[in-house]
Amino acid sequence: MIFHLPHLVLSLRWIPPCAVLIGYSPLYLSKWALLRIVSLPLPRRIYTWLEETLCSNYQAMMGFYYETWSGVEVRPSVNILSA
Repeated sequence: MIFHLPHLVLSLRWIPPCAVLIGYSPLYLSKWALLRIVSLPLPRRIYTWLEETLCSNYQAMMGFYYETWSGVEVRPSVNILSA
């Protein structure tokens, strides 16, 4: 039974990054809501640029946590139709 402990620990490496990302999700949701309210009087292109920046930041953080903590390589999806 003791010999299975290292395998068990290694198979649960995805839990810490998942917990961190679940903890950050409400923060990013509140940032998005505030961005939406503040950008109402502004042109649509400014809101789009800010939202893309926020989403890019979240995805970069997600990739960092999964690749660093769990050793999983996150690859962006490839559009098959454009190839």
